[in-house]
Amino acid sequence: YEQHVKWFTAKLNSPDCFFYLFTDENDEPIGQVRIDKTNEEIVIGISIDEKQRGKGFGVSMLNQATEDYLKQFPAAKIMAYVKIENTASVKLFSSANFVKIEDVKVGEHKSARFQKTKNG
Repeated sequence: YEQHVKWFTAKLNSPDCFFYLFTDENDEPIGQVRIDKTNEEIVIGISIDEKQRGKGFGVSMLNQATEDYLKQFPAAKIMAYVKIENTASVKLFSSANFVKIEDVKVGEHKSARFQKTKNG
């Protein structure tokens, strides 16, 4: 737990990490999108609350977060790595106008590498 708190605090204080938090009209949490810039690339991740899954929030969350990020950094290429067997996430990123670039291995998992830029 202490390690996680340290990691989370570092992420919150990093100028290279952007958190987008989403809530519904009653301020109930829906989920979050994190865009992290490293020396090599910019990587996006999404997490949706279990109670909110299947309600169509994911595409909107990804689109809002990437639109904001690309407005600030128009030359950015945002990458996503999605496990091939996670068909719901593959469909989600495709529906949010991420373009599949290639299949890659991330750790032990076959993954699809997606990209999104300001111009498609």
